[in-house]
Amino acid sequence: MDAVNRKFVILDSLERVRNHYLLELDIRTHELTELRAKIGGEVTPPEEVWTSIGFLAHKLAGTSATLGFQDVGDAASILDEMLPSGSELKAERSEIVKSIDELLSQMMAAQVTR
Repeated sequence: MDAVNRKFVILDSLERVRNHYLLELDIRTHELTELRAKIGGEVTPPEEVWTSIGFLAHKLAGTSATLGFQDVGDAASILDEMLPSGSELKAERSEIVKSIDELLSQMMAAQVTR
């Protein structure tokens, strides 16, 4: 296979990975929306809610920028840094909620660009 054909094969493969990412992003958007609803009230949400949000943010931060979704990756990275590594939050709850909302906004914007 010559260099030109290899380039097209690579670009085609990358496009398939990006399309798969966008399908997964739709699922992750719904997951994060559901998790966001669990922290909206006055009651402190269970630790597993924070853990799930942190896992999702960490995963998005790692893959988004690599696939060309820099804004999603940046928003996910900011949220990831705010969440607890133990039992204490690293930011005010209201700031975390704002960061979740920003990430959701970026996730939805990325899906529109399909």
